[in-house]
Amino acid sequence: MTAPGFVTVTTTWRDASASARARAHGLFGDRSALNRIGADGLVVLHTCARSAWWASTAEPAWVGAIVAAQVERSVGVGPTVRTGEEALRHALEVAIGLDSFVQGESDIGRQVHEAFAVEDDRRDRTLNLLAQAVEQVRHRGRAEGFVRANTGVGALAVEQLREALGSTDAVVGVVGLGEIGSRVVAALKRNGWPEAVAYNRSAREGARPLAHAEPHDAWIVCTAGPSGWFVPPGLARVVIDLGVPPQVGELPALTRRIGVDELVAGPTRSLSTEAVLAARVAVDEGVAALVARLAAPQNRLGRVRDVRDKFIADIDQHVVVEGLSVEQMGAVRKAARAAVRAYTHQVIRALGEP
Repeated sequence: MTAPGFVTVTTTWRDASASARARAHGLFGDRSALNRIGADGLVVLHTCARSAWWASTAEPAWVGAIVAAQVERSVGVGPTVRTGEEALRHALEVAIGLDSFVQGESDIGRQVHEAFAVEDDRRDRTLNLLAQAVEQVRHRGRAEGFVRANTGVGALAVEQLREALGSTDAVVGVVGLGEIGSRVVAALKRNGWPEAVAYNRSAREGARPLAHAEPHDAWIVCTAGPSGWFVPPGLARVVIDLGVPPQVGELPALTRRIGVDELVAGPTRSLSTEAVLAARVAVDEGVAALVARLAAPQNRLGRVRDVRDKFIADIDQHVVVEGLSVEQMGAVRKAARAAVRAYTHQVIRALGEP
């Protein structure tokens, strides 16, 4: 059986600091450059603990070497390159938290899902099938217990905050009420803290305007900006910065800053031996099924999907509506893509495909 045309290039907290890895975040924003070297599709994953580039290509070793060289130039450390079945296996292990600081965490699976969603209109067959395999192994992990809720970076930050303060009495200010911020607020409540005060830069239900922030003894910052911009009002005892790159500016000497690097430097929390074994079995079976699907000829559904995806890419590249703002143009394109997908599904049903 032919080896799958897939490569992963990865650097993690084991290899380089969060600030060093942040220098590589802008790489390959122009997908056309990768297309010219033979990459058919790319998924980019940046979390507090890793930066990864997953590419489908007929020349995985060649594309992997080029991507790795660019990453090393930015980060200063050579990343790990995996190809073929080894790369597919690693992608599934990442998605279920086997390669995470906290084994079996569920947060990373959602981040992988979001990374695939960003590339939804540019995914080729390999990435489409991998995305399906990821969801299947995540679902199995939740059912069999080797993917665990409430064990991700939010829970880790709350645990670190308790250790830093010595109690759970302080009212905590949480900056950013996105996915991570919401999980932090839930983790604080779950672990017996007073109700957190959530702040957001833009209007959001459940959050106060950040411009009206009040002093708090402790802060957890869950935003994603290009540089350090937040300085808490008053004198805080502890500020935990979950941003990559760091989001917190200059702090007084009396305020303890805890960044991502310090957060992930503590002791790991591992799965049981039985849970790890179950996870390995699920990954092995997931890889075997995925390789078989990749090797099989495309059915009518797959061919129609490929035509659809090319048409959607053409919409993004060629359709221009004069007089619209960037936000309005994005909304128009999103609506057009949704309409094309709905039409494609109707065609597939009419053809009698499942």
